[in-house]
Amino acid sequence: VCNFSPMCNRLMRDPVSGVEKITTLLGQHFDHVLQTALKYGGEPLFFVGDGLMVGWMGSQDHAQSSVEQAVACAGELIETRSTRNDLDELLSYHLIVSTGGCHIAELDGVRSSKMPSFYGDVFASFIRASSNRAPDRVIVTNQALSHRPSDIQHSVGSGDASILHEYPSVEPAGPIAEVEIPGPVEEKLSAFAPVTVNFPISEEQLKWVSEIRPVSVLFVRSLVSSGDPVYQLEQLRKLASMAVPLVRMHDGLINQIWIDEKDANLYICFGPAPSAHVDNPARCVKLAIDLHEQFESIGLPVRMGICTGKAYCGILGNNILRQFTVIGDVVNLSARLAGLEENTIYCDRDTYAATSKEIHYSAPVD
Repeated sequence: VCNFSPMCNRLMRDPVSGVEKITTLLGQHFDHVLQTALKYGGEPLFFVGDGLMVGWMGSQDHAQSSVEQAVACAGELIETRSTRNDLDELLSYHLIVSTGGCHIAELDGVRSSKMPSFYGDVFASFIRASSNRAPDRVIVTNQALSHRPSDIQHSVGSGDASILHEYPSVEPAGPIAEVEIPGPVEEKLSAFAPVTVNFPISEEQLKWVSEIRPVSVLFVRSLVSSGDPVYQLEQLRKLASMAVPLVRMHDGLINQIWIDEKDANLYICFGPAPSAHVDNPARCVKLAIDLHEQFESIGLPVRMGICTGKAYCGILGNNILRQFTVIGDVVNLSARLAGLEENTIYCDRDTYAATSKEIHYSAPVD
């Protein structure tokens, strides 16, 4: 969603109905997106912030039909959007179609839970293409475009991608076949439920899970020097195995772990239950220091960013796909701080103000 953070910030200033408005708006938006993705044979994979990753799984032999379905899906999303923001404006979309290898890893999480992690060159090319800003246009990586008719109207963009000016219609593939999950498999899958909502919850109670609350976010980036999937999996497992015990010790939550075009990324949060503490900023900084020492001891260079502030915490999606998430400037700023300098921990002013009496900092930077 384009300009989602400013809209979310405006609504979070409403103490009476801000949460309800954000939840309703996101619900309407993602109901539309998820249903449209299913219509074209897509498989919703995971939410990332206010965005959604949808996959069309198959071999290279199916690349042409997959790209056709994905482009048609994106085109219909633009043409049929109806959700309006708090200013009564239609939501504007940022849509990218990418092709490539996709891998899924099962990693050990905090409190005996499991974490799925997605990685592969499809996400690397996706991130490069996202440097284009073309609201309500479909951005397609040039690799994906090679599977479409050569006469399709488009303009050259940055990041080895192009911007489409037309969306040829195709017959929707229809939803992928539903699979009945046996009891033992369902029990195993329950280990992937986030601890924040890992308890029996009814359809009605789902409406009351969302809230605006103070959080502290730690973003960790580690350079990945190879696109080899085996090497990338080793890096993910190394990052998770070293981080999980320390996150558990400081009583935080690992929200996500993944690999983009150049980094392994670890997103840790303090604030959502059961990691709500009065000293969340201090816990977050102390965890960052411990992680830095741990990674430094094995010669693994990392970059870290910490930010404290209010965020929207809640469940995105519907019965097709649900995911607990934390959305807000606090997350975006921590990610930017983690991109500044290797072997350095940066934090924002609010984190510094909350912890400066017990933690020593160097001089502020511009």
